[in-house]
Amino acid sequence: MAAAGADFAQSTDATDINVQGQWRAGQASRLQWNLNYRQLEIVDTTLSDFDPQETFLGRLEHNLRLWKGLFSSTTNYEIGGGQEPLIEYRYLEVPRGEGVFFWDPENADFNEDGVPQINEIQEAPFAEQANIVRVTLFTDQFIRTNKTQLNQSLRLEPKSIWGRQQKGWMKWLSRWSTLSTFLINRRTREAEGVSSWNPFQINISDTALVALNLSIQNTLFFRPNTTRYNFQLSQKNQRSRQVLTTGFQSLRVAERSVKGRWNQSAVLSTDAEFLIGSRTNDFQLFNEQDYDIQLFRLAPSLTIRPNNSLRGIFRYRWEEGENRLPEGGETAVQHDFSFEFTYNQAASTAIRLNFSFVDVRYRVERNSPGELALLQGLKDGKNFLWELSVNRTISQNLTLRLSYNGRQTGGARIVHLGSMEVGARF
Repeated sequence: MAAAGADFAQSTDATDINVQGQWRAGQASRLQWNLNYRQLEIVDTTLSDFDPQETFLGRLEHNLRLWKGLFSSTTNYEIGGGQEPLIEYRYLEVPRGEGVFFWDPENADFNEDGVPQINEIQEAPFAEQANIVRVTLFTDQFIRTNKTQLNQSLRLEPKSIWGRQQKGWMKWLSRWSTLSTFLINRRTREAEGVSSWNPFQINISDTALVALNLSIQNTLFFRPNTTRYNFQLSQKNQRSRQVLTTGFQSLRVAERSVKGRWNQSAVLSTDAEFLIGSRTNDFQLFNEQDYDIQLFRLAPSLTIRPNNSLRGIFRYRWEEGENRLPEGGETAVQHDFSFEFTYNQAASTAIRLNFSFVDVRYRVERNSPGELALLQGLKDGKNFLWELSVNRTISQNLTLRLSYNGRQTGGARIVHLGSMEVGARF
């Protein structure tokens, strides 16, 4: 209804249809669904500036558990259609430490205009360097979009049917388990040849794509619930693509890793990780922000717990990376030696001390996106980082936190940061 002079008159007419329900097959399977469809018609165009449209929302959830839990599956599928405004990102300069992103006018002002541009801004590796915030602006332009999301997880647990009473190869097999997850989240425009319900259609032109997030993870566990020793093999692939007014931005992450843990005793335990991965960033209009990093990492650690109050962790990390883009060529080798000490006195006091020495060998272009992706804010040469924090419960509803951290990266000057926080619960 809308006002027409001194009276109300009908301006639009909407038809809504909802279908929901569930279906069970004993304790093994459960299926639930909820579907909504809405058709909007304009009765009087002088009273309403909306366009006639059809919108739909739907959610389907399926849980499956077979053979006493040997195999379990969870599926969530969602679809939706409607309108959304076009967005733009604006980057504003703020005092250091109050932002999220980082702009260096001395090294990253490519056009030398003294104003931060989108192709000159990077994520801040350290909090006190953050001098840029990103503001999301909603324009007055609306586009018809369809959302499709699929979230799938699969778990295999042989121990559910081959427990401790089994012997031989069945007992050995019961020590293994797997977990796989799959996620697609896609938003597209109305376009010919683009399905509004098929989540597996991901090769979509930029003229029809709004955003795409894809994640696949697989993990194989050996003795995951035991305290003595275990290890796992993992595979992760992530892909995201977003179309903005300045063109598309694409990010890909691929990792393969092996992790292991061994508790020699209640006092001593060791961990180790070996990882091979890659990270790729691609901007349509700003090629200076592109990189394609190939990464290798080996990270063992030793943990000592002399009692329930004290814990010390000695870590070493070797990491080698290379930017494989033809115009890149940056390479870096890091040797990271670190120590972490934690002291907890009941629930009243917690003290944490962390110190790291990182020896970096880096060559080729300085202050580039490739360098930031490889070194995460560190510099060529010797890097020292340290942190001390104290949490103290003063009373039942009052807590105090003191923190101090510092660093010296490469040949730069030493940076000291300190803060104090008081929290009260009412």
